[in-house]
Formats: sequence, structure tokens, C-alpha cells
Amino acid sequence: MYAGGAMVAGFLLGMPLAFAHQSDESTHLVEIHAESGLVEQLVSISAGDLGHHMGWVGHDEELQRSRLEEGAEELESYMVRRLRVWADEAPCKLESSRFVNLMGQDARVHLHVGSRCEPGARAITLENRVMMEGPGGYRHMGRAQAGDRVWPMVFDVSFPTYVVNLPLEDGAAVAPVDGALDDAKTGGDDASDEGGVAGWLKALFVLALIVAGRTWVKRTMR
Repeated sequence: MYAGGAMVAGFLLGMPLAFAHQSDESTHLVEIHAESGLVEQLVSISAGDLGHHMGWVGHDEELQRSRLEEGAEELESYMVRRLRVWADEAPCKLESSRFVNLMGQDARVHLHVGSRCEPGARAITLENRVMMEGPGGYRHMGRAQAGDRVWPMVFDVSFPTYVVNLPLEDGAAVAPVDGALDDAKTGGDDASDEGGVAGWLKALFVLALIVAGRTWVKRTMR
């Protein structure tokens, strides 16, 4: 659905030719359904940053919605290939992907990706390498939720993966997951949601506050 040697290398690897330039916060929300093995991801990124990274516009050019729509299939493929999931080191199967909002009033791209993993996994490894090909890469702030447990996450060039150690059922033996990815951050099972607000809604609210706060700080410092 849906630049000499360095240029050649980038082309062969199917990577965009432009380097990443981050102008706004990127968010990555994950909902883990342990029993069914379904892992849902919602990634929200500046459309302008993506357009520049894909080589569609220059630094001083504004991305038009029509150009984004024209390259939607290419963009979706690029993003999906860099949003991977493992369950106890076994790769999960991509089940669906779609743009929830390609470029709304917030000037952002929102992509939803669904993956199916083996049910009952002890750990879910999430990888986000979107716009991390260039020097300095990109940073994505996020949050994963499984039931009433939540884990704050940060993905960057140093740590593009994050391991969510899922809570065990009462009486189950605790066994560590061997061979976790070397560049992965891990989250234990002691984080909990403190309110009765639905996970996705609360996560979006918290991340919106973070983005708004940072935007206000940037403006006041100019």
C-alpha cells in the first residue's frame, strides 16, 4: 500500500539521498496485546522532515501535500521497513500498514503499523530506524503499553531498538531473555499506568504536552 560513493551506497541500499534534519518532535506509540500477539504502532513525524529526507524538497522549500500524496506509497514502504518487531527474538509478521493522516493541520505524517507475533512472548523488541541513515540521525520519543503497564522509550542512532520485558502471570517462573540486541535499551515490568484513561488517549495527551512545551521553549529563546 500505500549524495560520489556515498550516493551510490545510498542508492543500492534503497535509502533516501538527503540526510536527516529534525525540526520537530517525533512520537512513537506502541500497544502490545500479549495474549493475541498483536503489536500496534502509531508513528507521528514532521512531514517536512520526511520530505527533505526523501529528497523531495530542499532545506528552504516547503513540502506540498500534493507531493506527499504522490510519494505516499514510496514513503510508506520506506517507513515500514524501518519499524520492525521481534517476540523473544523471533521476527513478527507485518499484518497491516496505513497512513492515519498523511498531512493534516499539524503538518505531520501519522503511520499505523500492525504486526503479529507469537502469543505469550516474554519480551517484545521494537526497532525504529526511520531517518537514521544520515550523520546525527533522528530521535523518536515514545511510549509502549501492555495492559495497564507503560514504558517510556527513546529511539536514536545509539539505541535504535528497545526491549519491553512483559510482566509475567502470577506464579510464572522468571527467566531472562538471552541474546537481546546489543544496541537495545530495555524496560522492566515494574512500570504501571496510574490512571483509568485509555492507554492510547493518555499517551497522546502526554506526548502532546511534551511537544507543546518544547515548542514554547524554542520560541521564547529566539
